[in-house]
Amino acid sequence: MEFLSCSIPDLPIGAPVAKAYMKKKEEAEVNGCQPEKLTHTESVELILALLENNPATIIIDALDECDTARRHELLMALGEIIREPAKSSRFYKKQKLFSGKVPEELQDQMITTLIEGAQGMFRWVSLQIQNPCNPQRVKLEADINREIGKLPKTLEELYALVYDQISHSALESRSTTEKSLKLFLCGQRPLQTLESIAAVSVDSEGRCIKLSKDDVLNTCCGMVVLDAELGVFQFAHLSVREYLEGREDFATIETNTLAAERCIDTYPS
Repeated sequence: MEFLSCSIPDLPIGAPVAKAYMKKKEEAEVNGCQPEKLTHTESVELILALLENNPATIIIDALDECDTARRHELLMALGEIIREPAKSSRFYKKQKLFSGKVPEELQDQMITTLIEGAQGMFRWVSLQIQNPCNPQRVKLEADINREIGKLPKTLEELYALVYDQISHSALESRSTTEKSLKLFLCGQRPLQTLESIAAVSVDSEGRCIKLSKDDVLNTCCGMVVLDAELGVFQFAHLSVREYLEGREDFATIETNTLAAERCIDTYPS
């Protein structure tokens, strides 16, 4: 609220916040007490009012450190903000269930299930949402009911599910994913996106396939993200690296062998 109400130093506080403060102050003077704190509803209404003329990206960190007894209040507030059509987050615009036409009862069921299972892990929720938002797998409302009824309980189980999807991809997609993940594991420095693409687009026999940034992201199924500011691919979360390092097919010798082969192909003696 503080940053939304005055995003630029030395400028006046946003009108909705100033008005709400004056109202609280006047009520306190009448009752002879300190101004009351904003309620859950008042906070949401003020944030929405501020976003009308000043669009913003809201980032939530350290959710697992919130009071567990009240954490749901924050999640419900975010849900209310996201449901505002004019202020939908980019995440929800990109990943929609049935083109955004989801019965309210089903939305509430998903929110409740995800809140109960998250235990403060945003990464867990992010991965869980991938499945019902995949139009290639989920086409009916009954599919979503089945999906949210068998959600894996841990990140490791989720990653295993994601990797199983990768393993059943077509040959080139699977090969691209495996090479990408191994390369990102063993890299001594973050490679620029074009370097990464060049490294994974050629196999050991010298055959080259055309790849884009989106191709790498799509084949990695959410395990990798693109840092647009730095211009590098990176694991979506430290837990991705930890999961892969625990797999025999991603042992150090396997990842380093791939890197060595690409170096030899690129810089022959």
